Amino acid sequence: MYWKRVVLFCLILNGTSAWAQKTMEEYVKEGIDYHDRGQYDLAIEAYQQALAINENSDLVNYEIAMTYHFAKQYDKALAHADKVIQLNEKYLIPAYTTKGNCLDAMGQSEEAIKTYQEALARLGDNYLLYYNMALTYYNMNRSEASEAAALQAIRINPKHASSHLLLGYLLRDQEKKVQSILSLHYFLFLEPHSSRSKGAFDLLTDQFYGNVEKGGGSDVTINLSSGSLDKKNEFGSAELMISMLAASNNLEENKDKSTEELFVSNSESFFKILGEIKKKKYRGLWWEFYVPFYYDMAQTWHLETYCYYISQSDNPEAQAWLKANTKRLDLFNAWLSKR
Repeated sequence: MYWKRVVLFCLILNGTSAWAQKTMEEYVKEGIDYHDRGQYDLAIEAYQQALAINENSDLVNYEIAMTYHFAKQYDKALAHADKVIQLNEKYLIPAYTTKGNCLDAMGQSEEAIKTYQEALARLGDNYLLYYNMALTYYNMNRSEASEAAALQAIRINPKHASSHLLLGYLLRDQEKKVQSILSLHYFLFLEPHSSRSKGAFDLLTDQFYGNVEKGGGSDVTINLSSGSLDKKNEFGSAELMISMLAASNNLEENKDKSTEELFVSNSESFFKILGEIKKKKYRGLWWEFYVPFYYDMAQTWHLETYCYYISQSDNPEAQAWLKANTKRLDLFNAWLSKR
């Protein structure tokens, strides 16, 4: 009878082990949880367990590729991203972007660009592919190509905040002040209180007010850019307007206005002058997307709400205003929903 008891005990153990075995989906969930906490080694262990169940899972191969990328183990990330691409099922776009990002991080930027071009040819236009291509071009100091790719990403998906943010920094580097300000405005409209928002708002206001120096008494020095004086520059008059607005903040009539109030009035004037310039029938995303949106808003009382809304990331006054004016915010959202 002893051997029967041993056999029975072993059967119970085996049954318990089988019952306790995690599914592939459970390992994936565990891996994602570890990844989100920054515990990449534990995430990779979980994904490896999932791959032991199904080594041809496109989901698992993509997730482990992304985690290897974050862990800066780029060769391993590339192997799994290529596996997803070879499987030709789901997750192709994120696999291509992961592969491109890894190649860029490894100093193989030209190969990264080829990766995005291959993906676009194979899968068609996609804003994430164009955005990552723009980012790679930006890292290569190829500003014109970066701008073109970022603009294409925005044409496909105007709500992709990162494309507007990248464009804002890129155009700042090119000293295209008006376009940079418009891009940063729209980024902040989409993402007003993230970890990136304060830096974007600071860059916006630096460009809006940065060319004016206050001297002794009421003296003000305006540093005009070459672009504002170039008659061929379609944004030249708007750049000049920015300088005038910044200088006007020091006038006696504005001395009692708060920083927030000045930002509202300056933004209104800026958007209205751009709307007037647009009547010259300029073309392109700036004139057909950004300018009409802000010009229309500048004709309404919602502009004040908007200005406080995009200023809230590190501004207690803006946060207090929004808290005290929830009805205004609701009306602003209703106006936006009708556009």
